[in-house]
Amino acid sequence: MRVILDVASIVFCIFFFFLMIRRPPRSTQSRSSAASDVYKRQEYAIELIQKQLIEAKRERIVRRSKEVETNLRKGKVKRGTMEDLLKDLEND
Repeated sequence: MRVILDVASIVFCIFFFFLMIRRPPRSTQSRSSAASDVYKRQEYAIELIQKQLIEAKRERIVRRSKEVETNLRKGKVKRGTMEDLLKDLEND
């Protein structure tokens, strides 16, 4: 469920990012300063999206590590060398 929320928030941020790409208002004194403000907002939106992606990856890693730990406790995990793995794969 959390992954779906992360995807939804990322989609919202991308939508928000594209909303900021617009012509500066006519009341702005300088077009270059208005354009600079737009670029700053875009950089902020990109940074926000990147942080959300990193957090989503961290949550998946934690969830996966808990799953691995549970499987290890239940004895569902085999330990061995690479050679042991290759032998198991050949036997299947």
